Amino acid sequence: MRALPPCGTLNLDSPHPPESNRTQGKDNKNKAELVSHIADETSSTKATAERMVGVMFFAIADALARDEPVAIAGFGKFTVIAPVARQTVALAGSNLSG
Repeated sequence: MRALPPCGTLNLDSPHPPESNRTQGKDNKNKAELVSHIADETSSTKATAERMVGVMFFAIADALARDEPVAIAGFGKFTVIAPVARQTVALAGSNLSG
């Protein structure tokens, strides 16, 4: 596993907004919005928040690459599922030899 750069210190003293103020699946956040939100909540720069997001995604992807499930309470569960092989059927009169 490659070493990750430090992402700075977090200021987790700010309270989280009440549940009623959170979006309940109405709006999706893209990465830039997530970075901006984290920067605001932690009183850090957007560059530091972007590293935090990157480290989190890297940690999830790294665990999944080792075939380890990831479960984050209140957020979600991530697992790798092998794709099921599909069976194809040649139609009459089709040329499948290329």
